[in-house]
Amino acid sequence: MTLQEAFDKVLFGLRAQAVGSFDYSGVGMAPSCLYRNKTGLKCAIGQLIPDDEYVPEMEALLFLAIKDPQHPAHCKTLSKVPVFFLRDLMSIHDMFMPQRKGDSMLRWEDQMRETAGRYGLHYTQILPE
Repeated sequence: MTLQEAFDKVLFGLRAQAVGSFDYSGVGMAPSCLYRNKTGLKCAIGQLIPDDEYVPEMEALLFLAIKDPQHPAHCKTLSKVPVFFLRDLMSIHDMFMPQRKGDSMLRWEDQMRETAGRYGLHYTQILPE
C-alpha cells in the first residue's frame, strides 16, 4: 500500500462516516479512540485494517503492536505503512474528527489537506453539492 493509497482510504472512509470512532464508556474521562466501535465506525488506522485481518483484541493495543510481525494480532496490511504517517493520521482523527454526526468537518479537512501537502500527496477536494 502506497502512502497515497493509505491517505485516500482514510480520507474517503472518514469523510463518508463524518464522525470519529470513539468510546465514551469511561466515566469522567475523555473519549478514547477505537479502531472499530460497536456501530461499525472506524478511526483513521481502523480504515486501513481489512476485515479479514481485524480481531477485537486489537482494541487493547497500540498501533505499533499491531504493526509488529511477532505479535499475534499482527496486521500485514498496516505493517506496509510507515509509523510516522500512521501517527499523523491518528492524531488528525483524534484531535479534529467530529465526535457527533452533523458537527463541522472543516478543521479535519484542513488538517488532511495540510498533511497531503507535507507528504507530497494529492488531496481530493470535496465537490459542492
